[in-house]
Amino acid sequence: MTNDNNTRKKANAVFFSAIMVLSMVAIGFAAMPAAAAGNDHGDFTYDPSNPWQGEDVTTEDLGSTDGQQFQLRRVTGTDDGQVSSSAFIEDVSAGTDGEVTIDTEDLDAGDYFISGGDSSNIVLNRTPMQGDTFEIRIQDLDADFDDDEVADAGGDSTTDLEIDSNRGTYTLNVSADGDLDDEELFGIFAPDEDYDDASTDDNRTAVGDTPNELFGPFDAFLYETDEEDADEKIGLYQINDREEEVDFDGIDDGDYEFLFEVDDTAAEDTAEITVRDVADAELEFVDSTVSTAQGGVTSVTIAANDAADEGTLVIGEEDDFGYQLNVTIDDFNDDDEITVYFNTYTAGTSSSGEVEAHGDVIWVDEDDLDEDAGISVDEEVTDDLEFILSTGDYDMSVLAEIGDFEETVENPDDVGSLLIEDRETNELNVWTASDDTVDDIDDVEDVLAGAGAGNITERDLVAQDDWAIHQLDATGLEGMFQYIETNDGVELTDLIDSQAGQSLFEEKNSDRAARIRLRETRDSAGPNTARRVVDLTTNDVEVITTPGEDGVFVAINTDDWNDENTAFTSGSNPEALDDEEDYEFNMNFRVEDEWLLEWDSEDDDDLDDLFEEIDSTYDVEERTGEFAEDPYNVTATEDVELTAMTNIAPGSEVNMRVRSSGDTRPSFIMTESDLEVTQNEDVTGTFDFSDTNTGDTFDLSVRSGGFPEQPEADGNVVDAVEEETETPEETETPEETEEPETEEPETEEPETEEPETEEPETEEPTDDDTPGFGAVVALVALIAAALLATRRRP
Repeated sequence: MTNDNNTRKKANAVFFSAIMVLSMVAIGFAAMPAAAAGNDHGDFTYDPSNPWQGEDVTTEDLGSTDGQQFQLRRVTGTDDGQVSSSAFIEDVSAGTDGEVTIDTEDLDAGDYFISGGDSSNIVLNRTPMQGDTFEIRIQDLDADFDDDEVADAGGDSTTDLEIDSNRGTYTLNVSADGDLDDEELFGIFAPDEDYDDASTDDNRTAVGDTPNELFGPFDAFLYETDEEDADEKIGLYQINDREEEVDFDGIDDGDYEFLFEVDDTAAEDTAEITVRDVADAELEFVDSTVSTAQGGVTSVTIAANDAADEGTLVIGEEDDFGYQLNVTIDDFNDDDEITVYFNTYTAGTSSSGEVEAHGDVIWVDEDDLDEDAGISVDEEVTDDLEFILSTGDYDMSVLAEIGDFEETVENPDDVGSLLIEDRETNELNVWTASDDTVDDIDDVEDVLAGAGAGNITERDLVAQDDWAIHQLDATGLEGMFQYIETNDGVELTDLIDSQAGQSLFEEKNSDRAARIRLRETRDSAGPNTARRVVDLTTNDVEVITTPGEDGVFVAINTDDWNDENTAFTSGSNPEALDDEEDYEFNMNFRVEDEWLLEWDSEDDDDLDDLFEEIDSTYDVEERTGEFAEDPYNVTATEDVELTAMTNIAPGSEVNMRVRSSGDTRPSFIMTESDLEVTQNEDVTGTFDFSDTNTGDTFDLSVRSGGFPEQPEADGNVVDAVEEETETPEETETPEETEEPETEEPETEEPETEEPETEEPETEEPTDDDTPGFGAVVALVALIAAALLATRRRP
């Protein structure tokens, strides 16, 4: 029994020893492959290492065998830079080159790696370092048209296309679901380029290749004809974020959906737009007839329909009118219109060398220029007129085509009429305004608006330091003054100063175009005394005109007349005005221009005989003012209005001050600032006297109006009841109403005696028995005295 036990124990020991040896051998075999593959992740790389979703990723230097299976796994956790957990995505296998290629189109953003393999070749573990993985990035793409709808022709056929992405550069394929072929797509994205140039064999490009030439603002190119859908798509090569214009001119009307696809990623976007059909391109005159006086400037406005974005304008016609101007309209404003100004004074003179590049004959309105409207003058067919453009009715023609002016005259879209009428020289009117008002004047419309608002007043009086605005009520002068204003080499004073000697056109014979003379009158200067003549070269002079508007205003600032002797010419009395004296001046305007006056040396003896003259005389007075009342009695209430009268220009701003005087306690001071003088030649301030007391006195003054002597007045705060002292005037009405009652009794004899007995009673207030008091008043006084005596007793 004992031997059996020993034998069993020995057998068990041998058995367990054998099991242990076999287990160690098995463990060794199992551990050997893992130990060998532990560092293999660092022996190869992924290309690209951070691909955009949709790009293929390929291993480099993996060194596997064809068909060897691996797992594509997504990192779900890391620990100290090493992958600690991951998720299975799909099986992948090595190709014939021993490398694994991974399609990322369906992969989400994140880090990925491959693992697995077999012991016969390569085995990759599931815990690589994070640097041995590759990252999938998602490309965003947005493509949007600026407008939902465009026209199939004309200025409205264009819109902007904006393309944005979080990727730096990329190539796009553009298609429209087969509704547009590659030529139409090319015309949209490269409207100014030639499709035939882009479609040559040298310029068509295979997918993935670099194009030889790019076209348009989106770097467009065409694919080789054997590429899939090459006739229904175009490429935009390596573009970045941009917003550029596309043009649907010539595209059939309808709804289109454009597909924008990045060529190497899954990014794509769509953009929808509607193309509408429009009528044939056409232009028309907004006003079929425009007119101006000979020598004036007229405005011509032309409108384009949706299909038109350019055209031609012809003014006159050489054979019928002896004058013709050919103009190309390059573009219209945002409202598909353009306004041009035509100067009948300079028309037909472009060959003289005095008018540069026709810009003084015709030009575009400034507001339209700001909206990119523009013209170019092809030719002034008649450019050497001997006289100013004649009066008459001239044809104007427009056509929505460029280049053929003969066609514009013979087959225009629309015909208008330019009526040039006889000039008139009527009168000279004088207005006045403050410095602040004149600062806001840019054109004739501003003057008229100021007159409507009451800030510019027509009158025969101008206060010293204010502006005198002289209205030249004469037509046909705008062209001359417009030419002066737009030519830096021609000074206004050279043409209008009394000492001037420069003519508008060198080949003309007159000394000057016009004369303006502002001179003191003989009555003002006195006998045997030189009269003051305003020097237009040293004073602030503004000539106010508006193209297309009749009327010229010459504004002169009198601010320097009373403090500088340079205000007047040296040939006259140069002494400055005394700011406390009044003067009288005469403004004289005379047209002397032979061009305007149509002087013919063969038919007219002297040019002087044709001169046209207008003038006006007005006073230049001391700046004065006075209060409507002195003393000014007010009550202790709110909103008390105090008014002063003044001769300074309406719109002038002054301050009015109220300050307590005498023994008034508590003292007070109130100021109303920036009060405007009205066209009624007064200014009113509103003050709060509610905190004052009856009997208070104050001083009232107008300040900061440039007065040599400050307008002042005394003031008193009186009892509000004092205002009712005028009520006796109202009591006269009842007395008058009683008169008919006294007449009625006269018709009835029995009752006539009663009113007669009342007559002595009505006379009692005028009774002289008690001077200054009536009987009742005397009685009341006695009672009051008795009460006072009683009150004073101890």
